[in-house]
Amino acid sequence: HAERAPRGAERGADERRRRRGRRRQRHARAAPRRRAGGQGVRRRQGAARVMLRCVPRRLLATKACSPGDVMKATRVFTREDLDAWARLTGDANAIHARPVPPFEAPIVPGLLLAATFPAVFARHHPGAVYRTQSLRFDKAVPVGAEVLSEIAIGAVREARAGAFATCATTLRLAATGALCVSGSARLWLPF
Repeated sequence: HAERAPRGAERGADERRRRRGRRRQRHARAAPRRRAGGQGVRRRQGAARVMLRCVPRRLLATKACSPGDVMKATRVFTREDLDAWARLTGDANAIHARPVPPFEAPIVPGLLLAATFPAVFARHHPGAVYRTQSLRFDKAVPVGAEVLSEIAIGAVREARAGAFATCATTLRLAATGALCVSGSARLWLPF
């Protein structure tokens, strides 16, 4: 008589087959599908499906922004700005109020520095909605130092009533050019 695998091994093999089938189904659902006419790719976003399509640069230049566009703004954060930030957020960290070693002067809160990016974008593109932001804090910014915020558009994709823009964000000390904050952002721009 033929040797039979133990019952647990059969169940394990069945479970592996079921998982493999589910994985294939998920992969098939997530795979891009072409629309009639060869334009567009369907992508799943949350529970809704959104139609995305690459847009010729010449069309976006008139409506929103183009890859390669750069927006800049300078700002000096004062003691009053930090006091207002502390009142609004409850951030009463001592490094923002007085010199604390290793810092020789009070430093500007990192998220207050990061808040300059949506402000710069909104100045150039009113109605823009900031969707995501990743940040890296490289150097502390002392109170009273002038900073230069810069946003460089990387990619732009058209959506229903606007476009999504992916950007590189940097904030530098204006005097020395030292990099203080870097990251990336994704925004929605209405047409």
